[in-house]
Amino acid sequence: MASAGPSLDEAFRLHARYLAFIVLRLVGRGEEVEDLVHDVFLEAARSLERLRNPNAVKAYLTTIAVRRAQRHLLRRRLRAALGLDADYD
Repeated sequence: MASAGPSLDEAFRLHARYLAFIVLRLVGRGEEVEDLVHDVFLEAARSLERLRNPNAVKAYLTTIAVRRAQRHLLRRRLRAALGLDADYD
């Protein structure tokens, strides 16, 4: 990552609460939010150094969060449709 951008720890401190809000709005279940936000930062840790504009960290993390939430919802619907998980109505 370029030196002008925040470290991953700093990005977490600055943006985790915002990302949790976004994820909660998308998935609608508070108990799933922490895991999904954690997944966002794991993915970011692998790819944040390739970010061209260090000032775009929030937008980059938000994009990851939205995509993670969408995949999560898709898996939830598939499990429910197949009757694989009774917890996902």
